[in-house]
Amino acid sequence: MKKVVITGGPYSGKTTTIEYFKDEGYTIIPEAAIMVIEELNEKFGSAEETRKWRSNPKNLIPFQELISKKQIELEAEITQNVNSKGFFFDRSVIDGIAYCKYRNIEPSEFILNAAKERNYDLIIILDTLTKFDERKNTGRVSNYNDSLKLRDLIEKTYNNFGYETFLIEEKSISERMYEIKEISELQ
Repeated sequence: MKKVVITGGPYSGKTTTIEYFKDEGYTIIPEAAIMVIEELNEKFGSAEETRKWRSNPKNLIPFQELISKKQIELEAEITQNVNSKGFFFDRSVIDGIAYCKYRNIEPSEFILNAAKERNYDLIIILDTLTKFDERKNTGRVSNYNDSLKLRDLIEKTYNNFGYETFLIEEKSISERMYEIKEISELQ
């Protein structure tokens, strides 16, 4: 069973793509950051309060560590499904390192070690969609240019961990899925 990470900058269609694979019977691991943001929104009472907390430089590493811990937890739970056709991850711990670099902070030893312990078969990077939606109500703090920079940092970070990456340009969901299946030999 292959472990395929679908990643890219914000608003690149990762979650939509992952959901299509779920509909085809693959096991998906949802984006841990979204789950953590939802938990923080509940804790702080609003997305705005969570944004304030996240924008404080002293909280950048704790935020990425929360995401890494949630990702590890999700992977441990879901990858025990030995009957799965394969696994599709909406990002991975390694993405957190790219986000640290984007914010000009060093990732913690915890995050670095968690990334070193991961083992994925394929890394797909989706290009940012041109009709970028800031979706601020979800806790997103990035704009289109941020997304492009993050896409490039994500690619470089996976490469630094020894992974070959495959960039899928913007196209219809069916075309993207076909290309991912071709690359991952899931036909």
